[in-house]
Amino acid sequence: MTAGLTPPHELVANCNTRGVPLLVTPLGAPVALVRLMSLLEDRLAPRDIVHGVLMDVLGLGLLIVGESGIGKSECALDLVDRAATASLPTMRSR
Repeated sequence: MTAGLTPPHELVANCNTRGVPLLVTPLGAPVALVRLMSLLEDRLAPRDIVHGVLMDVLGLGLLIVGESGIGKSECALDLVDRAATASLPTMRSR
């Protein structure tokens, strides 16, 4: 329940009977939902720590992973450099 509203007694009783949490806050619904979603993502989202470089390639994510110090960043920079060079217009002499 948001905006400081008091939940009806029937709702409280049903939640207690079924073991369902009932959240009550003085915050408005948009703020409450954003904060709740942020909290749930932070607490429930799976996490994994990897060494890597994330690139955007034609709108798709490309993740280059590997051991620390193996040259992932250099590889990514080389790919960007090659892509930029390949897309340059060629100059023709007459």
